[in-house]
Amino acid sequence: MNKRILSYIGMGITAFIWTAGISKITALSTVLGPLTVVFFRFLIGLILFTIVKSALGIKDVITKTDKKRLMISGILCSLIYFGVSNLAYSYLPIVDSAALSSMQLIFMLWGESVVLGKIVTPKKTFLIVLATIGGILVMRAVSLSPESIAAYSIALVATSIWVGYCIYQLPLLSKYHLVTVVKEQMLYGSAVTLPFVFIETNHFELMSTAQWHNILFLGILGLSLGYFLNAFALKHIGPTNTSLLLILQPIIILFSDFYWQGRTLIWSDYIGVLLIGIGMLGVMHDMNREKFEYDYTTEEVGV
Repeated sequence: MNKRILSYIGMGITAFIWTAGISKITALSTVLGPLTVVFFRFLIGLILFTIVKSALGIKDVITKTDKKRLMISGILCSLIYFGVSNLAYSYLPIVDSAALSSMQLIFMLWGESVVLGKIVTPKKTFLIVLATIGGILVMRAVSLSPESIAAYSIALVATSIWVGYCIYQLPLLSKYHLVTVVKEQMLYGSAVTLPFVFIETNHFELMSTAQWHNILFLGILGLSLGYFLNAFALKHIGPTNTSLLLILQPIIILFSDFYWQGRTLIWSDYIGVLLIGIGMLGVMHDMNREKFEYDYTTEEVGV
């Protein structure tokens, strides 16, 4: 199957997994510190990717410069990103947090244009802005109080950190096998978050079987599979297109609340979903005419 199609399918799966993971993070927050949870997620990822790398016989030789880039990207996607995003989650409703994350489409578009020098068509810009507006419309009870504005700002900072992480690792995805890149990020991510297991207030004695299952879900699916699929998509369709399917998150939460919690849908919800659909499908249709290139090697490496 075409790797572009696989990238979109993978990111669609990732959107569902990451959305489902939000409730599990919330449940774990009652017994474990947020960065302690991050440590266990990265530790599980490190173990899994070490096994996979060994099984596949991958023997990438990482240069000194790239080791530094891997270390920085690993710290960005663990301690810094999760530290800031968890702070935002603690002050915002889940659907608002997911809706604000849709702003990453605008940030990614800017990154591709300014940082990577990619020519972005006015049509694609319009469609992405349309989808972003749709994501914002599904937010409820937007408050302009100082506390809310601060929380929204924190969420946008977290989004910008994620965008920086995605763009910063692009050279690595062309030079090394994806398993190597993600495994090294798991290594550095678990290393920098380990101290928080001892610093944060944790109640391991209160961890139930269900809570350990939450840890496994977040580590195996949320982090390991999600980060691998994200890296695969970044390599084959670029940052902006990779983020496109993640805008499904507020829609997933919206309809989950509708079916399971009896949320009443209002006009802004319907318009928001419509705009997201138009923007997302429009960009995907035009994507068939694009070719994302960001290779530092003469031949394709890994997957």
